Amino acid sequence: MAGGGKVLVIQILDPLDLGIGLRGSLRLRDSETGRLVDVHVNEDVRAAYQKQFEAHRRQLEDYCLKRQQLYVLAHTTDNYLELICTALRSKAVIQ
Repeated sequence: MAGGGKVLVIQILDPLDLGIGLRGSLRLRDSETGRLVDVHVNEDVRAAYQKQFEAHRRQLEDYCLKRQQLYVLAHTTDNYLELICTALRSKAVIQ
C-alpha cells in the first residue's frame, strides 16, 4: 500500500458455506439474480462442492498473501472481537 499500511481480509464462513447440512432436495436462491433453483444434493455433489469451495478459498488466501495482505479465516460462530485482536497480534500488526 502507498502509505505503508496493511489490509486485513477476514473471510467469514457459515456452516452451509462449508457444505455442512447440504443434502437432499433443496431450493436455493441465487444471491445475484434472486432466481430460485431446485437442486438435489447427494454425497457426490456435496463432496464436489466442498472441493471447489476450498479451491476458491485457497485462491483468495493466495491472492492476499502474494500482495502482502493479511488473511484470516473465520466462522459465524466465532467471537469477532477476540478473533480480530488475535489476528492482529498474530500478524504482528499490534502488540
